[in-house]
Amino acid sequence: SWLQMVVSFHFWYSYRGLEPHLQRAHAGHTQDEDGDPFQRPCCVSVLVIQSGNENREPRHKGRDRHFSDVRQNRMSRFLNSYEEVTYDKLRAVTEAVGAHVFSKVRLADVIPVNNSGISNEEFTFSLKSHVDFLVTDSEQEVQFCVEFDGPTHRQPEQIRRDELKNNLLSRFQVSFIRINSRYLEERYRGLDLLTYFADVWFLAQAFDEAQEGGQIPPDEIFDPTFILSDGQPNGKKWPYWISVELQADIQRMFNEHLVAQPAPNHWIGIDDRGNYRCLAWLFLTPDTCVFIETGMRGHRFPAVYSSDLLSQLAVYDLHQAIEKALDGSIPTVSRDAFESRLADYERRFEMRSSGGCNLPRNE
Repeated sequence: SWLQMVVSFHFWYSYRGLEPHLQRAHAGHTQDEDGDPFQRPCCVSVLVIQSGNENREPRHKGRDRHFSDVRQNRMSRFLNSYEEVTYDKLRAVTEAVGAHVFSKVRLADVIPVNNSGISNEEFTFSLKSHVDFLVTDSEQEVQFCVEFDGPTHRQPEQIRRDELKNNLLSRFQVSFIRINSRYLEERYRGLDLLTYFADVWFLAQAFDEAQEGGQIPPDEIFDPTFILSDGQPNGKKWPYWISVELQADIQRMFNEHLVAQPAPNHWIGIDDRGNYRCLAWLFLTPDTCVFIETGMRGHRFPAVYSSDLLSQLAVYDLHQAIEKALDGSIPTVSRDAFESRLADYERRFEMRSSGGCNLPRNE
């Protein structure tokens, strides 16, 4: 036998309150002939049919398959493949600490724009734009935002919009990071950079709580490289020092007299757009060295010191260059050529950090 239930209900909806993609989807139902928005009631009937015979073929099998395909296509358009990976990685971190992650949240719902004194352009922008991902704590308090920047974010108009969003988030003191696909690669001791940022955020909170509770001395400074365990059986490698294994290997090379310095060196500054620029090097002999140049976007993410993280990331490229130089795959650079490049960095960028070993002396 067949059971049939018909549910009818009325609702009012307004064209003015819909997001742009919903405005397009409902334009035919919410505009008059002249294109002006207005409100009107709409009756929707939902037909739910349940079969008492599970083996019976559906009466509209082809149509049901079409509806299923449409539903899947709509979901695939909501988050692209990179955004889906981003969401899954954030969810893995937040679920472990009782936090939450949301996607495509309107910017005006993240920051208190009403009567805030921002410009009309900024106010309108906050109503029409969204943050890609919002992370909250267990009480739904905003923690930080994540923006995924694909190839279109290199276009001038999109750059302008990104800077407008950055300025608004910064004005209201909302922490955020901007990532690309490289932040999703599990390159660093099996860890990706997005997970690193999110993990360190909650590690810093746990550190602060322990410090307030008297479990950690009040003058102790939070440094994720000093953390040996988070107490969870999650299989993560500790300490949370992502370049420690490579730096130990450089120490081994020094002990075996393959290189002239026991640890890598770096100089990091920021350019006129607030991006971090890094020069990292190691002398193989007193007169020759290898160096690499890398960089990272500036983030408003107080849990992570960008220069400290970048110095660790640079070791990955530097270690690879050292191995290639030792087997003759790439040439080394003279001391004079390196010092000229270092002077160029010191002239062009505002220094943020530097570290390493003294330059080896000429015999």
